[in-house]
Amino acid sequence: MKGLVARMQDVAVRQSEELLKNVAGVRDGDADAIHDARVATRRIRALLEVLGDDHDTNHVALAEEMRSLGRSLGAARDLDVVVELFEEKIWQVPEAARAVVALNRGAVHERAMARRELIKTIERSPLGDFAPAAVKRLRTWRPRVSASIGFNLQKRMHTQSTKLSEAVVHASGVYFPNRAHEVRIHAKRLRYLVELVSAASRPRDDRELTVLKRVQSVLGHVHDRELIMQRLDQSGERGAEIETLRQRLIAERDGLFKDYLSRRDDLFEVSEAIRTRTAERRRNWIPIAALVAVPSALVIGLASRRKMRESVRRHPNLEPFRRGVEAGL
Repeated sequence: MKGLVARMQDVAVRQSEELLKNVAGVRDGDADAIHDARVATRRIRALLEVLGDDHDTNHVALAEEMRSLGRSLGAARDLDVVVELFEEKIWQVPEAARAVVALNRGAVHERAMARRELIKTIERSPLGDFAPAAVKRLRTWRPRVSASIGFNLQKRMHTQSTKLSEAVVHASGVYFPNRAHEVRIHAKRLRYLVELVSAASRPRDDRELTVLKRVQSVLGHVHDRELIMQRLDQSGERGAEIETLRQRLIAERDGLFKDYLSRRDDLFEVSEAIRTRTAERRRNWIPIAALVAVPSALVIGLASRRKMRESVRRHPNLEPFRRGVEAGL
Protein backbone atom coordinates (compact mmCIF):
# COMPACT_ATOMS: atom_id res chain seq x y z
CA MET A 1 0.00 0.00 0.00
CA LYS A 2 2.90 2.34 0.64
CA GLY A 3 3.87 1.97 -3.01
CA LEU A 4 0.52 3.29 -4.20
CA VAL A 5 0.73 6.44 -2.09
CA ALA A 6 4.36 7.02 -3.06
CA ARG A 7 3.44 6.80 -6.73
CA MET A 8 0.61 9.26 -6.26
CA GLN A 9 3.18 11.60 -4.70
CA ASP A 10 5.34 11.14 -7.76
CA VAL A 11 2.42 11.97 -10.06
CA ALA A 12 1.64 15.10 -8.04
CA VAL A 13 5.19 16.40 -8.24
CA ARG A 14 5.78 15.48 -11.89
CA GLN A 15 2.58 16.99 -13.22
CA SER A 16 3.09 20.16 -11.20
CA GLU A 17 6.61 20.45 -12.60
CA GLU A 18 5.24 19.85 -16.10
CA LEU A 19 2.75 22.68 -15.62
CA LEU A 20 5.28 25.11 -14.18
CA LYS A 21 7.95 24.45 -16.77
CA ASN A 22 5.50 25.60 -19.47
CA VAL A 23 4.61 28.86 -17.74
CA ALA A 24 7.42 30.80 -19.45
CA GLY A 25 6.27 29.57 -22.86
CA VAL A 26 2.65 30.43 -22.08
CA ARG A 27 3.70 33.95 -21.15
CA ASP A 28 5.51 34.21 -24.49
CA GLY A 29 2.40 33.08 -26.38
CA ASP A 30 3.86 29.75 -27.46
CA ALA A 31 1.02 27.54 -28.75
CA ASP A 32 2.78 24.28 -27.84
CA ALA A 33 3.39 25.46 -24.28
CA ILE A 34 -0.27 26.43 -23.94
CA HIS A 35 -1.30 22.97 -25.17
CA ASP A 36 1.14 21.15 -22.85
CA ALA A 37 0.12 23.27 -19.86
CA ARG A 38 -3.53 22.51 -20.59
CA VAL A 39 -2.85 18.76 -20.65
CA ALA A 40 -0.89 18.98 -17.37
CA THR A 41 -3.79 20.87 -15.80
CA ARG A 42 -6.22 18.16 -16.86
CA ARG A 43 -4.03 15.48 -15.33
CA ILE A 44 -3.73 17.45 -12.11
CA ARG A 45 -7.51 17.79 -11.98
CA ALA A 46 -7.90 14.04 -12.48
CA LEU A 47 -5.51 13.46 -9.59
CA LEU A 48 -7.35 15.97 -7.40
CA GLU A 49 -10.61 14.11 -8.04
CA VAL A 50 -9.03 10.89 -6.79
CA LEU A 51 -7.49 12.57 -3.76
CA GLY A 52 -10.58 14.72 -3.31
CA ASP A 53 -12.10 15.75 -0.05
CA ASP A 54 -15.08 18.04 -0.58
CA HIS A 55 -15.02 18.90 3.13
CA ASP A 56 -11.44 20.22 2.94
CA THR A 57 -11.62 23.93 2.13
CA ASN A 58 -8.01 24.02 0.93
CA HIS A 59 -8.63 21.14 -1.45
CA VAL A 60 -11.80 22.74 -2.79
CA ALA A 61 -10.00 26.04 -3.36
CA LEU A 62 -7.13 24.35 -5.17
CA ALA A 63 -9.50 22.37 -7.38
CA GLU A 64 -11.29 25.59 -8.30
CA GLU A 65 -7.97 27.27 -9.14
CA MET A 66 -7.10 24.40 -11.47
CA ARG A 67 -10.55 24.56 -13.04
CA SER A 68 -10.22 28.31 -13.64
CA LEU A 69 -6.76 27.92 -15.11
CA GLY A 70 -7.99 25.07 -17.31
CA ARG A 71 -10.78 27.25 -18.71
CA SER A 72 -8.33 30.05 -19.55
CA LEU A 73 -5.90 27.62 -21.17
CA GLY A 74 -8.77 26.05 -23.11
CA ALA A 75 -9.99 29.40 -24.45
CA ALA A 76 -6.50 30.32 -25.63
CA ARG A 77 -5.90 26.88 -27.13
CA ASP A 78 -9.21 26.89 -29.04
CA LEU A 79 -8.25 30.19 -30.66
CA ASP A 80 -4.80 28.83 -31.52
CA VAL A 81 -6.57 26.03 -33.40
CA VAL A 82 -8.94 28.46 -35.14
CA VAL A 83 -6.04 30.60 -36.35
CA GLU A 84 -4.10 27.53 -37.50
CA LEU A 85 -7.09 26.24 -39.47
CA PHE A 86 -7.79 29.61 -41.07
CA GLU A 87 -4.17 29.88 -42.18
CA GLU A 88 -4.36 26.36 -43.57
CA LYS A 89 -7.56 27.11 -45.51
CA ILE A 90 -6.04 30.20 -47.13
CA TRP A 91 -3.86 27.85 -49.15
CA GLN A 92 -6.32 24.97 -49.49
CA VAL A 93 -9.20 27.15 -50.71
CA PRO A 94 -7.45 30.04 -52.52
CA GLU A 95 -10.68 31.38 -54.01
CA ALA A 96 -11.84 32.18 -50.47
CA ALA A 97 -8.48 33.60 -49.37
CA ARG A 98 -9.59 37.23 -49.16
CA ALA A 99 -12.56 36.45 -46.91
CA VAL A 100 -10.53 34.00 -44.80
CA VAL A 101 -7.77 36.57 -44.24
CA ALA A 102 -10.35 39.02 -42.92
CA LEU A 103 -11.88 36.39 -40.60
CA ASN A 104 -8.45 35.31 -39.43
CA ARG A 105 -7.55 38.89 -38.56
CA GLY A 106 -10.43 38.95 -36.09
CA ALA A 107 -9.45 35.54 -34.68
CA VAL A 108 -5.86 36.71 -34.16
CA HIS A 109 -7.14 39.70 -32.19
CA GLU A 110 -9.35 37.48 -30.04
CA ARG A 111 -6.42 35.15 -29.44
CA ALA A 112 -4.29 38.03 -28.21
CA MET A 113 -7.03 39.00 -25.75
CA ALA A 114 -7.39 35.38 -24.58
CA ARG A 115 -3.65 35.09 -24.05
CA ARG A 116 -3.61 38.26 -21.98
CA GLU A 117 -6.41 36.92 -19.81
CA LEU A 118 -4.56 33.61 -19.50
CA ILE A 119 -1.40 35.33 -18.27
CA LYS A 120 -3.42 37.25 -15.70
CA THR A 121 -5.02 34.00 -14.52
CA ILE A 122 -1.61 32.37 -14.16
CA GLU A 123 -0.33 35.32 -12.17
CA ARG A 124 -3.28 35.00 -9.79
CA SER A 125 -2.95 31.22 -9.40
CA PRO A 126 -0.89 29.71 -6.54
CA LEU A 127 0.63 27.13 -8.88
CA GLY A 128 3.60 26.42 -6.65
CA ASP A 129 1.32 25.28 -3.83
CA PHE A 130 0.03 22.15 -5.53
CA ALA A 131 2.89 19.66 -5.12
CA PRO A 132 3.64 20.47 -1.45
CA ALA A 133 -0.08 20.24 -0.67
CA ALA A 134 -0.42 16.89 -2.41
CA VAL A 135 2.68 15.51 -0.70
CA LYS A 136 1.47 16.69 2.68
CA ARG A 137 -1.88 15.02 2.12
CA LEU A 138 -0.26 11.70 1.23
CA ARG A 139 2.76 11.60 3.52
CA THR A 140 1.06 9.61 6.31
CA TRP A 141 1.43 5.93 5.48
CA ARG A 142 -1.82 4.49 6.73
CA PRO A 143 -3.64 1.56 5.10
CA ARG A 144 -6.93 3.42 5.09
CA VAL A 145 -5.34 6.29 3.15
CA SER A 146 -4.12 3.93 0.44
CA ALA A 147 -7.42 2.07 0.39
CA SER A 148 -9.30 5.34 0.06
CA ILE A 149 -7.20 6.45 -2.91
CA GLY A 150 -7.60 3.08 -4.61
CA PHE A 151 -11.33 3.00 -4.05
CA ASN A 152 -11.75 6.61 -5.23
CA LEU A 153 -9.88 5.84 -8.44
CA GLN A 154 -11.94 2.70 -9.00
CA LYS A 155 -15.17 4.62 -8.36
CA ARG A 156 -14.18 7.48 -10.68
CA MET A 157 -13.31 5.07 -13.47
CA HIS A 158 -16.60 3.24 -13.07
CA THR A 159 -18.60 6.47 -13.12
CA GLN A 160 -16.70 7.89 -16.09
CA SER A 161 -16.86 4.71 -18.16
CA THR A 162 -20.61 4.56 -17.51
CA LYS A 163 -20.98 8.14 -18.75
CA LEU A 164 -18.91 7.37 -21.83
CA SER A 165 -20.97 4.30 -22.71
CA GLU A 166 -24.17 6.30 -22.33
CA ALA A 167 -22.75 9.14 -24.46
CA VAL A 168 -21.76 6.73 -27.24
CA VAL A 169 -25.28 5.27 -27.36
CA HIS A 170 -26.90 8.72 -27.20
CA ALA A 171 -24.71 10.10 -29.99
CA SER A 172 -26.00 7.44 -32.41
CA GLY A 173 -24.59 7.01 -35.91
CA VAL A 174 -26.04 10.28 -37.19
CA TYR A 175 -23.93 13.38 -36.68
CA PHE A 176 -25.09 15.68 -33.88
CA PRO A 177 -22.42 18.29 -32.99
CA ASN A 178 -23.19 18.46 -29.28
CA ARG A 179 -23.60 14.71 -28.85
CA ALA A 180 -20.32 13.96 -30.63
CA HIS A 181 -18.63 16.55 -28.43
CA GLU A 182 -20.00 14.84 -25.32
CA VAL A 183 -18.42 11.56 -26.42
CA ARG A 184 -15.12 13.36 -26.84
CA ILE A 185 -15.31 14.95 -23.38
CA HIS A 186 -16.07 11.66 -21.62
CA ALA A 187 -13.43 9.74 -23.60
CA LYS A 188 -10.87 12.36 -22.63
CA ARG A 189 -11.75 12.21 -18.94
CA LEU A 190 -11.60 8.42 -18.91
CA ARG A 191 -8.25 8.53 -20.72
CA TYR A 192 -6.67 10.64 -17.96
CA LEU A 193 -7.98 8.29 -15.29
CA VAL A 194 -6.57 5.27 -17.14
CA GLU A 195 -3.22 7.06 -17.40
CA LEU A 196 -3.35 7.76 -13.68
CA VAL A 197 -3.78 4.05 -13.00
CA SER A 198 -0.40 3.51 -14.67
CA ALA A 199 1.17 5.03 -11.56
CA ALA A 200 -0.20 2.19 -9.43
CA SER A 201 -0.13 -0.99 -11.52
CA ARG A 202 1.76 -3.09 -14.00
CA PRO A 203 0.71 -2.87 -17.66
CA ARG A 204 -1.13 -5.59 -19.51
CA ASP A 205 -1.40 -3.93 -22.91
CA ASP A 206 -2.10 -0.47 -24.29
CA ARG A 207 -5.13 -1.16 -26.48
CA GLU A 208 -7.65 0.60 -24.26
CA LEU A 209 -5.60 3.75 -23.98
CA THR A 210 -4.86 3.71 -27.72
CA VAL A 211 -8.59 3.56 -28.53
CA LEU A 212 -9.42 6.39 -26.12
CA LYS A 213 -6.64 8.62 -27.46
CA ARG A 214 -7.55 8.04 -31.08
CA VAL A 215 -11.27 8.74 -30.57
CA GLN A 216 -10.45 11.86 -28.57
CA SER A 217 -8.18 13.07 -31.38
CA VAL A 218 -10.65 12.35 -34.19
CA LEU A 219 -13.58 14.00 -32.42
CA GLY A 220 -11.31 16.89 -31.50
CA HIS A 221 -10.69 17.54 -35.20
CA VAL A 222 -14.45 17.30 -35.79
CA HIS A 223 -15.01 19.94 -33.11
CA ASP A 224 -12.35 22.19 -34.64
CA ARG A 225 -14.25 22.24 -37.96
CA GLU A 226 -17.44 23.09 -36.11
CA LEU A 227 -15.70 26.07 -34.48
CA ILE A 228 -14.68 27.41 -37.88
CA MET A 229 -18.16 26.94 -39.36
CA GLN A 230 -19.70 28.72 -36.38
CA ARG A 231 -17.43 31.65 -37.01
CA LEU A 232 -18.43 31.69 -40.66
CA ASP A 233 -22.10 31.83 -39.63
CA GLN A 234 -21.46 34.56 -37.07
CA SER A 235 -19.49 36.68 -39.54
CA GLY A 236 -22.44 37.11 -41.87
CA GLU A 237 -20.12 36.62 -44.85
CA ARG A 238 -21.86 35.30 -47.95
CA GLY A 239 -20.90 34.45 -51.49
CA ALA A 240 -19.59 31.59 -53.59
CA GLU A 241 -16.13 31.78 -52.01
CA ILE A 242 -17.46 31.35 -48.47
CA GLU A 243 -19.77 28.57 -49.60
CA THR A 244 -16.80 26.75 -51.17
CA LEU A 245 -14.95 26.98 -47.87
CA ARG A 246 -18.00 25.81 -45.93
CA GLN A 247 -18.42 22.78 -48.17
CA ARG A 248 -14.73 21.93 -47.72
CA LEU A 249 -15.13 22.06 -43.95
CA ILE A 250 -18.31 19.96 -44.05
CA ALA A 251 -16.58 17.31 -46.17
CA GLU A 252 -13.65 17.18 -43.74
CA ARG A 253 -15.99 16.99 -40.75
CA ASP A 254 -18.08 14.22 -42.27
CA GLY A 255 -14.96 12.24 -43.17
CA LEU A 256 -13.69 12.54 -39.61
CA PHE A 257 -17.05 11.52 -38.18
CA LYS A 258 -16.99 8.47 -40.44
CA ASP A 259 -13.58 7.67 -38.97
CA TYR A 260 -15.11 7.89 -35.49
CA LEU A 261 -17.92 5.55 -36.47
CA SER A 262 -15.36 2.99 -37.64
CA ARG A 263 -13.91 3.08 -34.10
CA ARG A 264 -17.19 3.35 -32.21
CA ASP A 265 -17.58 -0.37 -31.50
CA ASP A 266 -14.04 -0.55 -30.13
CA LEU A 267 -14.68 2.50 -27.97
CA PHE A 268 -17.89 1.04 -26.55
CA GLU A 269 -16.15 -2.28 -25.91
CA VAL A 270 -13.33 -0.53 -24.03
CA SER A 271 -15.73 1.58 -22.01
CA GLU A 272 -17.89 -1.40 -21.06
CA ALA A 273 -14.84 -3.51 -20.16
CA ILE A 274 -13.60 -0.83 -17.76
CA ARG A 275 -17.08 -0.31 -16.36
CA THR A 276 -17.49 -4.03 -15.69
CA ARG A 277 -14.07 -4.41 -14.09
CA THR A 278 -14.60 -1.50 -11.75
CA ALA A 279 -18.19 -2.31 -10.78
CA GLU A 280 -17.40 -4.42 -7.72
CA ARG A 281 -16.19 -2.76 -4.55
CA ARG A 282 -12.90 -4.25 -3.43
CA ARG A 283 -10.87 -3.74 -0.30
CA ASN A 284 -7.51 -4.22 -1.93
CA TRP A 285 -6.42 -1.86 -4.73
CA ILE A 286 -3.80 -4.16 -6.24
CA PRO A 287 -6.16 -6.71 -7.91
CA ILE A 288 -8.15 -3.81 -9.39
CA ALA A 289 -5.10 -1.99 -10.75
CA ALA A 290 -3.68 -5.15 -12.25
CA LEU A 291 -6.80 -5.60 -14.36
CA VAL A 292 -6.71 -2.17 -15.98
CA ALA A 293 -4.93 -2.06 -19.33
CA VAL A 294 -2.32 0.73 -19.43
CA PRO A 295 0.62 1.48 -21.75
CA SER A 296 4.08 0.28 -20.83
CA ALA A 297 5.53 3.65 -21.69
CA LEU A 298 3.48 5.30 -18.95
CA VAL A 299 4.33 2.94 -16.12
CA ILE A 300 6.10 4.87 -13.42
CA GLY A 301 8.53 3.09 -11.11
CA LEU A 302 8.63 3.88 -7.43
CA ALA A 303 11.07 6.79 -7.22
CA SER A 304 13.61 6.80 -4.42
CA ARG A 305 13.71 9.72 -2.03
CA ARG A 306 17.02 10.90 -3.43
CA LYS A 307 15.83 10.63 -7.03
CA MET A 308 12.74 12.68 -6.33
CA ARG A 309 14.74 15.37 -4.53
CA GLU A 310 17.21 15.56 -7.40
CA SER A 311 14.35 15.78 -9.91
CA VAL A 312 12.94 18.77 -8.08
CA ARG A 313 16.34 20.45 -7.69
CA ARG A 314 16.86 20.39 -11.46
CA HIS A 315 14.50 23.37 -11.57
CA PRO A 316 16.08 26.03 -9.31
CA ASN A 317 13.04 28.30 -9.61
CA LEU A 318 10.71 25.73 -8.07
CA GLU A 319 11.46 26.59 -4.45
CA PRO A 320 7.94 25.64 -3.25
CA PHE A 321 8.44 22.13 -4.60
CA ARG A 322 11.86 21.88 -2.95
CA ARG A 323 10.39 22.76 0.44
CA GLY A 324 7.43 20.46 -0.04
CA VAL A 325 9.52 17.46 -1.06
CA GLU A 326 12.12 17.98 1.67
CA ALA A 327 9.38 18.29 4.29
CA GLY A 328 7.18 15.46 3.00
CA LEU A 329 9.73 12.90 1.92
